[in-house]
Amino acid sequence: MDEPAALKMEFYEVLERFPELEQFVREEFNTFHQEIFDGRKPHSDLETFIISNGIKNKIPRQKVLDDFKILFPDKAEQMVAWIFDQLAPLTKQKAADLERGQIEKEIKNLQQTQQK
Repeated sequence: MDEPAALKMEFYEVLERFPELEQFVREEFNTFHQEIFDGRKPHSDLETFIISNGIKNKIPRQKVLDDFKILFPDKAEQMVAWIFDQLAPLTKQKAADLERGQIEKEIKNLQQTQQK
């Protein structure tokens, strides 16, 4: 079986194709935020800003870093590295798992149709 397309996509493309993964991204960000900000949960507007401007807007990594430095001067590099180097690959893998599951369902349905 070929490598799932999700593994080759940009992060924003994964969330466009698999919008159900946005909740997973929010939960992961929430956990990460609490780790780096002494247990404080992020405001929901902050989550939305991070997902919209840090992930969905097709903004290059350096621009995201520059923008985050305004809001999080001491944590920007850590946050951007986490988004691009940890969260993105993890989300792509989850999307690939969903994609594989969908392909397996389609194969199973095709096999059942052919048996009839």
